[in-house]
Amino acid sequence: MKKMLFISLMFLFNSCKKENPQDILQEIVEDKILYILNDPESYEFQSFTLDSTEYLINKKYIQDRKNKLDSLRKNGNDFEVKMLNRIINIEEKVNKKMFPGKFNGIFNFRANNKFGAKILTSYQIYADSTYDLIYIIDNLNDTIYKK
Repeated sequence: MKKMLFISLMFLFNSCKKENPQDILQEIVEDKILYILNDPESYEFQSFTLDSTEYLINKKYIQDRKNKLDSLRKNGNDFEVKMLNRIINIEEKVNKKMFPGKFNGIFNFRANNKFGAKILTSYQIYADSTYDLIYIIDNLNDTIYKK
């Protein structure tokens, strides 16, 4: 009886535990990647890193430029305001193209290629702020998955 109670309590504690959003994202990426592999049985996970620093650095840079634009508006220099406004708009568009998601990361794994040789492969991952997958790009810059 004590064993049954102990087992049921362990099951209860494990089922109530929330999963890490990064772990959920890793499972989603694995599902998408396994679908396209030549030999899915040979798949071996290596590492998964997720980072938001590039997004945050570029966002801060653009915010600093907007602050400078506000100070120029107060001084009344119309030509500099127009030019800086154009530059900021271009930078925001480029930032959205280069960093489509808040998080970018690298997903490394091993799998057999067409010839049966085991190779190490790295894919770029882009996800939004809710950890929803946006892009998977392979090492040849081909898009594997796009939301």
